[in-house]
Amino acid sequence: LLDYATIHAHRVPFSPHTFKQVVVAVDPAVTDHERSDDSGIIVYGHTADDQGYPLADESGKYDIDSGAWARKVVDVYRQWDAHKVIMEANNGGKHLSATIHAVDRSVPVELVTATVGKRTRAEPIAQLYRSGRIHHGGDARMWQALEDQWTSWVPGEGKSPNNLDAEVWAATYCHLANVEPTPSSCRNLLGRR
Repeated sequence: LLDYATIHAHRVPFSPHTFKQVVVAVDPAVTDHERSDDSGIIVYGHTADDQGYPLADESGKYDIDSGAWARKVVDVYRQWDAHKVIMEANNGGKHLSATIHAVDRSVPVELVTATVGKRTRAEPIAQLYRSGRIHHGGDARMWQALEDQWTSWVPGEGKSPNNLDAEVWAATYCHLANVEPTPSSCRNLLGRR
């Protein structure tokens, strides 16, 4: 989807301190055994001039049965004083927001449903990177897993790129959800809202 040179060309030493909105996007894992995918948890900042900044990658393996994943999401939401949690609901539906609300009822959760494949959802966001509208800030090592997924993921092979997918949900919500996307193939990327 991307190459390291494209990501590096728009890297910044630091992310801004002021954002129009900060969201925590979650692509939840559906199992939690040794070979399970990580739960993708990305904090994303969106500025008034429509620039995007991943702020933290908190993706990892979190216990499902104990609700550890939900506690992690709420902790990250609080830590970053986020505006909203955006969560893919394809595998788990409304129970996902119910689990978040069992931890903290005040956390606003917006469930999104994938109606097209990961690669199709990711293409418009890759174009935002190419056009210099998404920037990785700070130490490049903190973005290694996310950048590896952007540069090496092949659909249908290996583990699901949940870090990438979480960022795609965040960037789609911030940059594309409330505007008419171009080209027309970008329409309906968020599915039902």
